[in-house]
Amino acid sequence: MATPVSQCEETAVACPAILVLDDRPENISIIEATLSGLDVNLLEATSGPMALELLEEHRIAAALIDVSTPGVAGFDVAFQMRSRGEAVPIIFITPLDFSVQATMRACSVGATDFVYAPVEPTVLRTKVQVFLDLFRLRQTEELRLRSLKELNDVLAANQAEAEKLASEVALQREELERQNRELTVRNKQLDSFAHVVSHDLRQPLGSILDYIELIEDSKGEHLDANSARWIKACVGLGAQMRLLIERILDFSRLGSRVPLMRPVDTGAVLAAALDSLHAAVKESGALIRCDVLPTVLGSEHLLTCLFQNLIDNAIKYRGPEPPRIQVRCGRCRDDKKMWWFRVIDNGRGFEEADRERVFEMFGRCDNVGDTPGTGIGLAMCKRIVEAHSGRIWAKSSPRRGAQFIFLLPDAVAEAAPAC
Repeated sequence: MATPVSQCEETAVACPAILVLDDRPENISIIEATLSGLDVNLLEATSGPMALELLEEHRIAAALIDVSTPGVAGFDVAFQMRSRGEAVPIIFITPLDFSVQATMRACSVGATDFVYAPVEPTVLRTKVQVFLDLFRLRQTEELRLRSLKELNDVLAANQAEAEKLASEVALQREELERQNRELTVRNKQLDSFAHVVSHDLRQPLGSILDYIELIEDSKGEHLDANSARWIKACVGLGAQMRLLIERILDFSRLGSRVPLMRPVDTGAVLAAALDSLHAAVKESGALIRCDVLPTVLGSEHLLTCLFQNLIDNAIKYRGPEPPRIQVRCGRCRDDKKMWWFRVIDNGRGFEEADRERVFEMFGRCDNVGDTPGTGIGLAMCKRIVEAHSGRIWAKSSPRRGAQFIFLLPDAVAEAAPAC
């Protein structure tokens, strides 16, 4: 029997239900009065079969099962719920003298929480509210995931259409130009999609880390060694995920904005990058040498990010010896309007076959081991260089270091008026 404790609002998220299993009407009346005012449907069951039938007919936010009377067979109902794969949180209403053996049995059949009889209204209402909030959050996330899946299906369909067109437009230049324009739109859509998804992930991730911190603060002295280690691991993984989200956001912003170009002293840019890497340089014992670097046409912020990523990679993926890094430069022989730069290290290097893959999003070589990283840094370097009308490539072999070579436009040549 379903009893509306409060009238649920008409929303896209279904009104949650609470299942109450108890063979005494007076107990059900007390629970109904306690939960009044919550947007929830109260489903009453006086027997195990009735409770299991209601579970098949409704989406349940939580189940309240009174195990103080043997008539309802609460343990058996809970066991059958878990055997069927039901993920419904179960709150057992137990007597004050509930034994340790009974508690262990309750946990073994899937107990999520306990409330002692006679029921303290504030305690019961608070616990039920927590599970209602979790239920609504789960439903909201399901709706969001469904929307994302629909968007992904649309993008997949568009991509399939683009691939079909690609085979046709290769026959004539006009069709090729049209396909290039369409591909540009697709890339902007993907960048926008990555930005939106990453932005939406930051808030729930922050909330998760806040809750973990609250648990650690409130239970710190009572935590055993394993629990403390697990919490520390969660915080570490959360920090890694937060860094990854920020790097994805940076990457997506880079593709959606045209950088402001002006003459930039690359020597000053390299110095700024090294300042931000001061701790890593000191800790690793890195020695960095550079030529006198030219002034180029570019974005000071983006070029600082470029040098910072390349130097950071050379330090991070160093070999057994302290890092030895050179920054070389020179004017291109075949194009006097461009400068070439080489960042050379003595690190682990990588297979020649990986020289293209290292610039891909999340592309990491097999020899990185446990070295932390997001797999986005070199992809950002490539996008930064291409935004400056240049190109970047790599040369390497395992255990013999790596070279990253890139081209940037000369400031004077680019700024000179046409003759």
